[in-house]
Amino acid sequence: MKKRELEAIRKQDTQVLKRTLDELRDKLMKAQIDMSIGQEKNLAKARNIRRDIAQVETIIRDKQINAKI
Repeated sequence: MKKRELEAIRKQDTQVLKRTLDELRDKLMKAQIDMSIGQEKNLAKARNIRRDIAQVETIIRDKQINAKI
């Protein structure tokens, strides 16, 4: 994700972030299946999606920690 996208995501509600996370996980699963059967040529696509998932999970966790304080 680009910095602008991350800034927009940080402003979103936790429920919206969880939906985004589910969409990214589905996208990752489809990319992995496509790579295994040879349809997807861009092998870095899965790595980028995993990175996006980690970034969204980190934002969700930060929001949870800040809500407790």
